Amino acid sequence: MTELWTTFLFTFSVWLAIHALESKSLAAFAALGVALGLTALSRPVFFLFPFALAAAGFLIFPRAGVRTGPPRRAWVILGIAAALTLLPWLTYNYVTLGRFTMAPAGGVGRGLWEGGWQATWSGRLQDELTRVADATDDRALLDERVRTIAEREHAPDGPMLEYVHQWQDIRGIWTTAGTNDRATARIAADREYQRVALENLRKDTWSHLLRRLARGVYLLWAGEIPVRFSDINKLSTRTIRAIWAIQAAIFATALSGLVVLVRAGRKGEALVFGSCIVYITAVHFPLLTEARQSLPAMPVVLLLASVAAASFTLKPQIHEGEHL
Repeated sequence: MTELWTTFLFTFSVWLAIHALESKSLAAFAALGVALGLTALSRPVFFLFPFALAAAGFLIFPRAGVRTGPPRRAWVILGIAAALTLLPWLTYNYVTLGRFTMAPAGGVGRGLWEGGWQATWSGRLQDELTRVADATDDRALLDERVRTIAEREHAPDGPMLEYVHQWQDIRGIWTTAGTNDRATARIAADREYQRVALENLRKDTWSHLLRRLARGVYLLWAGEIPVRFSDINKLSTRTIRAIWAIQAAIFATALSGLVVLVRAGRKGEALVFGSCIVYITAVHFPLLTEARQSLPAMPVVLLLASVAAASFTLKPQIHEGEHL
């Protein structure tokens, strides 16, 4: 339900952005700021998006040659409206936790740590290692089980042991805390996740970046498997790759839809739609990526793909000033 609510809010915000561009109404930009603030409250990862969009409108729109664009004060109003929408929640967290944060349970540390390990092994193998680490408290027995898995997979056991040890050590920070200290413990654990993740990154920077580009970004935009989670492992590798290939084709078509809009003189709309894709990709690039994280932008992707498909098949003329 939360995913659907975030998707609705984000899609509504994109519609408001297009409406604001066309109307140039300051009230529309204020409403857009409120809508994007509500989106961030629904999913904290969108916290910076209204300010990134405002910065893009203030700095990039004029340089991109967007004709008759909104006045710069409109983008300032967007940022102020979003900040005011977020302020009560940020204030509450500061009063109760002593820090400005969108997520009381922590920050990006865990996602950064998990993203650093993602694609080191197949998803199934990493899931198995995680389940073994969760079910085995005895460290000696854990190491024995991990070495057995490594031998079966004909893979080195060193990285596997490092992974399960880090998983157990950091997770223990909050699982051993009392109920009243759970929120504070999770913040401490998230900081430890971040510290360890940065250490791992310094040891293996280039390999990490290549894995993020080759696997992380791909999974973000084309990794959805529309099958019950418990049944995914029953699918063959060929079936999963076919599902991914279809989604990759849709996403590639959506990117060409941006080109169609630019060529049709709809640079403002192209920049708004493109900013959604760029922001979600940039924010999740260093983190653990899953297809559900791009779900809020999927209506935008499908719209752009439809624009491109119409251009390829019907050759419509989209003139500046016309509605999509």
